[in-house]
Amino acid sequence: MNSAADAGFPLPNPPEPELFRLILPMNNFDTGIVRFLNEFSQQSPVFDHVVAYLGDSNLLKGGIIVALLWMLWLRPGDDIEQRRRTILRTLTGCAVAILVARGLAVLLPFRSRPLHDDNLSFALPLGFDPRALEGWSSFPSDHAALFFGLAAGIFSLSKKIGWFILLHAILIVSLPRLYLGIHYPTDIVVGAIIGWFCVWLANRLSPTDWFAGYCLGVLNKHPSFFYICFYLITFQIAVLFDDVRGLGHLIVDTAKYLFEGGEF
Repeated sequence: MNSAADAGFPLPNPPEPELFRLILPMNNFDTGIVRFLNEFSQQSPVFDHVVAYLGDSNLLKGGIIVALLWMLWLRPGDDIEQRRRTILRTLTGCAVAILVARGLAVLLPFRSRPLHDDNLSFALPLGFDPRALEGWSSFPSDHAALFFGLAAGIFSLSKKIGWFILLHAILIVSLPRLYLGIHYPTDIVVGAIIGWFCVWLANRLSPTDWFAGYCLGVLNKHPSFFYICFYLITFQIAVLFDDVRGLGHLIVDTAKYLFEGGEF
């Protein structure tokens, strides 16, 4: 997993971590779980490397879920139009959830990740980059917002697939990020709430239903154009929007360089 420094972007000067405790105090729930999981760190090189792989694998995190989305999208049946509406509304809700999570991460006081918090004396699992996500606030988790949001939307289409995505969000996405020190439990919980609520709302508001209907109209009139866009969107889900976030940082850093001067 590449850090912001590895990507060539200047790291921000984060506010003092203590400021975050004014909003979300560090508590026994957070530190207790992180320290409990950290007791297993560096005990087994194989286990640590497997978890590090899970934490960094776009295929196992996003690729599997995108494959299920495409399966639901392409599956024939009398309910195909309504099913596709639900998928489009769900994706819209997930997009909003990610924007909300990222916005909160930027606007709220900086929260150091467990692996970067000297107060925890965190033992880094073997095989994991100690500079991973350095300079990025941990609260809330946009990964949790995305995957729990997808689970919320898919439940109405298939209970079995919905449960699979939910368990996947817990076991494959969230637990490795806790073990690797990327997030505190409350980061995951709040991210999950944001994702679940945004998708629940998106499936009940008329504007998102209108947008889904508009997209299906484009599909009927211009299927090639629609599937190009749909592929690119689902591809970004599969790679967890790494390219979009990288492009966003490039645009911000370029604007700062052009208008404020200084080093790029």
